[in-house]
Amino acid sequence: MREKRKDVWKDLVPVQIIGTQRSGSNLLRVMLNQLQGVFAPHPPHILKTFEPIVSFYGDLSVVDNFRDLVTDICHFVERNPVPWLNSQFDPGQIIHHTKERTLLGIYLTIHEVNAVANSARYWFNKSMRNVYFIDYFEKNGFRPYYIHLIRDGRDVALSFRKTIVGEKHMYHLARQWRDDQELSNYYVEKFGKSRAIRVKYEDLLHQPQREIHRICELIGLEYSNNILKFYESQDSRITAASGEMWHNLSKPLMKNNFNKYIKELDPGEIELFEKVAGKLLFEYGYTLENSTHITPVNFSIDQIREFDYVNSILKKEFLKSVSEKDQQKRHKQDQLLKQIYEEKQILKSL
Repeated sequence: MREKRKDVWKDLVPVQIIGTQRSGSNLLRVMLNQLQGVFAPHPPHILKTFEPIVSFYGDLSVVDNFRDLVTDICHFVERNPVPWLNSQFDPGQIIHHTKERTLLGIYLTIHEVNAVANSARYWFNKSMRNVYFIDYFEKNGFRPYYIHLIRDGRDVALSFRKTIVGEKHMYHLARQWRDDQELSNYYVEKFGKSRAIRVKYEDLLHQPQREIHRICELIGLEYSNNILKFYESQDSRITAASGEMWHNLSKPLMKNNFNKYIKELDPGEIELFEKVAGKLLFEYGYTLENSTHITPVNFSIDQIREFDYVNSILKKEFLKSVSEKDQQKRHKQDQLLKQIYEEKQILKSL
């Protein structure tokens, strides 16, 4: 156990955003960053990246092993495509403040150290895949508030089709959205209104003050209309300049940025999405284009194999079209991971 930290650390309030990527989480993040006492950085996905390989560092109670892991994670976060403001990534400082020599302990300390460096009491994480780590959080005494951010899955799928990250076939996109949402629903129901809240992206577009007010009331944060000026902030400008997928953050709120799938996906793609996830779309209040697909459709093994094959082709083809700027923004992290994999002799299949 590390030495006790100052009182300021005890007052920190963590908040985890869950759901599926491309649901407006960066918009929510930069809005929240406009509020006094908030630290809401762009996520480097620490847990998703390092949990599969942490065992290769060996016993973390061994000082050298723990130092290696902390150092690699600090360097990884430093290379995030969207840099953190007023960042503190000194491995020695992180080691000093980490209470438990675990991956979770490092993850928490990096956020806490930087929250304190930014004079913030509230820190938000928008690694949406962290929904799959919630049991890990809770069993190890980390109990943040949760914001379940929901967006029409067909618009989420369309957004993924245009970005460097994620799946590209409609079957895989629908399945991912459905699985993420069902798990998020489970935890929102489990933790109840005292620790969890649902926010729909479309409501955030049309009634941003009301939705941010609701979040503030849950966690005890003071509201400000500065949220509407998010696009003027340094954080928004840096994020928008860091990749094509975030360029809208440099603009005022785009209230018509929904239902784009109707014009940009073909009817067959929409139908396939609804065959997989139509029931959940309907339960969330979205209108189905094919009302018969409220009941999920089961696909054969051969059909799924075909979807897998096409998905792999689509992903490879998309990478050819990615701008050099977007590739360069991710190159530093990719190179570091390649180096780590080689040093630890980690199988590439991970």
